[in-house]
Amino acid sequence: MKRRASALAFVGLLAIVGACRTSLAAPVVIVDSRHTLAFAEAACALYPDPTAVAVCHSVDDPRKLGRDLESKVAAQFAVTAQCKGVDIALLFDPMFDGDFNRVALDLMRRDYWSLHLDYAPVGQQYNWMLFAEPSVSTEDKFIASIKPAERRTAAGHGTVAQIAQQVCGAVNGRGGIIH
Repeated sequence: MKRRASALAFVGLLAIVGACRTSLAAPVVIVDSRHTLAFAEAACALYPDPTAVAVCHSVDDPRKLGRDLESKVAAQFAVTAQCKGVDIALLFDPMFDGDFNRVALDLMRRDYWSLHLDYAPVGQQYNWMLFAEPSVSTEDKFIASIKPAERRTAAGHGTVAQIAQQVCGAVNGRGGIIH
């Protein structure tokens, strides 16, 4: 009888731990399309390299190259084991897409990480920067791009696969601690 009571107590403890674990919100990464698309447009205007010029002229709008990078990074999150449990969404750019992504705005009601991707028309490696952001109200029509300098950040450089691994390591706390 004593053993059964201990076993039941242990099962109850596991249920409490499981409930606590599932109540913790998954990390959220919002890809700031405004940054990525603007960076792609600027990169195409500034790169004098003939290969870059050819890549940039392969599309009617260089911002599409930035969107392609965002899509590749988001898809890589789905197949990277280290990203398990991380929610990712593209914010979209109202100047390109007509409005913000409603799913991203809903996710931004929680604390989240803003991911800035720097598109480059040459090579297969890109710079990225991650900013810890407090939750925002979706009623606000303006989402501030400038935050206080003391916010937590992380940055890196790599291929699309490396970006997914590095970012997920940072937001899941599997890398170093960001203060």
